[in-house]
Amino acid sequence: MISRNRASYDCTAFTYANILADKASKLGDKVFLTYLQDNRRFSYAEMDVLSNRLANGFLARGIGKGAHVSMLMQNSPEQVLTYFALGKIGAVVVPINTAVRGAFLEYYLGNSDSVALVVDQEFLDGFLSIEKDALLADVIVFSSEGRAVLPNSDRTIRFCDFRALQNADGKPPGIDVSFSDTAALMYTSGTTGPSKGNIFSQIHSLNFATPLIEALDYNADDIYHIALPLFHVASFNHALLVMLIVDGSVALAKRLSVSQFWEEVSSSGATRSMMMSIGGFLLQQPPSPHERSHRLRTATAVPMMADAQKFEDRFGVRLTQAYGLTDCCLPLSQSLSDPPSKRFSIGRAMPGCQVRLVDDFDRDVALGSIGEIIIRKDDMPFAVAGGYYKMPEATLAAIRNLWFHTGDRGRQDEDGYFYFVDRKKDAIRRHGENISTFEVEALIAGHPAVADVAAYPINSSAGEDDVAISIVIDSGKTLTEKDLFEYCRLHMPHYMVPRYIDIRAELPRTSTQKVRKQELRDYIEANAAAVWDCERHQLSTRRASQASAPRTAQPFQSITPDQETPV
Repeated sequence: MISRNRASYDCTAFTYANILADKASKLGDKVFLTYLQDNRRFSYAEMDVLSNRLANGFLARGIGKGAHVSMLMQNSPEQVLTYFALGKIGAVVVPINTAVRGAFLEYYLGNSDSVALVVDQEFLDGFLSIEKDALLADVIVFSSEGRAVLPNSDRTIRFCDFRALQNADGKPPGIDVSFSDTAALMYTSGTTGPSKGNIFSQIHSLNFATPLIEALDYNADDIYHIALPLFHVASFNHALLVMLIVDGSVALAKRLSVSQFWEEVSSSGATRSMMMSIGGFLLQQPPSPHERSHRLRTATAVPMMADAQKFEDRFGVRLTQAYGLTDCCLPLSQSLSDPPSKRFSIGRAMPGCQVRLVDDFDRDVALGSIGEIIIRKDDMPFAVAGGYYKMPEATLAAIRNLWFHTGDRGRQDEDGYFYFVDRKKDAIRRHGENISTFEVEALIAGHPAVADVAAYPINSSAGEDDVAISIVIDSGKTLTEKDLFEYCRLHMPHYMVPRYIDIRAELPRTSTQKVRKQELRDYIEANAAAVWDCERHQLSTRRASQASAPRTAQPFQSITPDQETPV
């Protein structure tokens, strides 16, 4: 059914039901997934039957083809089965970042038109605290401890234990699902507006990263170590589904731990992993007996770390880099045959993808010049994201002249390799997340003492961005940086919380009243030591607390990969 030769792919075969049934019949007892948290193992045949049970359980509750189902879950086999089960019945899964809370959670549930929510027990209180239920009729609660604790709620919502759905029949649900049917709404950061739900067809969801199969020589002997969260395409569509396609296996961690990374990789026999931007954290760790006693061949690092050679020499792992967007596809990647001199490129165009660099009028720029990266994919129908859900204007703005406009700028060398330069659009990349400055500004503007606000990126030593804000305090009111920081912590996902807070009398603006963010950015970068910095604040707070009461609970600390999944 699935060939390594993309020209021979049968596009109609790309549905969750078809792929899983085919793999189960051919591979049977081969282990597909090992959960490192409790060492549970699931064969291909078990994943097929268990997802059938869950699919039939959804159908029994009236959740069927076309229903939008949000999912607020950490990495677990049950999360993977939920993806598979909803795909088999033609329902539309809406994965939500587990750091999302409050108004952001309300927005995702409402904007996606979700009629049901599958939620881990530990995130249920966060859902119950929001004021609006949108269209929700069902909330299905999963507890890793056994029976879920369901709330006594006066809301007109049916609460159910996840495990009850797993008692349904294990036969295929028998729903007619096409490769072109919508499988998921994958949300990504907005820039001048709220986050947008990208429409993923069944074939696009399953085919998102298959161009990497040949470039990186993925094969049936591979075991992919996945510690980054499955609610993102990088882990689910890139890593897990590619292993499904090539008959490989997955070693799944509940969350990322830098201190346990090499032990997990070594004990699981993993041959592949995805590190995104954590390579620098790994280099800072003391030597480990596991850091060379492993089978790891390659690891994806985005962006490529400056100390890439040092990393490869120390750990014996080849670092690779690719370029992809939830909004479109994965058009560029390095390959294992690329020379070291191309290490900091984002690779060449993948089979079936066309990539150009253009000016503001979509005219090609000269070789070596900087232009916006635009993409077109032509090898399969429905094999790119189908636009933004309920946002036709945003869809048309992105897909102009029959090309998808990324809003990113790059250049190309004489050998056909592309290099990322910067972002043309007003967005921030932090801890693997695309952050909408619009959403940051909208939430901070809701503080009663804030009269004006601008959010913008600052270069980070970790290779991505830090979030900075400049604010104007309303006349007659008072607000300290610390108070605003605590407000942000309470109402924002952790990755959005600003590091730098700059209070000023007014924001610099152009003649058309647009904020001159570059001027603000230049000021922060030139005067970082004088601007309020949450990392310095937390360090001084922690030292004072330890000095006065060394045995008390520690105050809030900066997010590190061992404390909170960064992506």
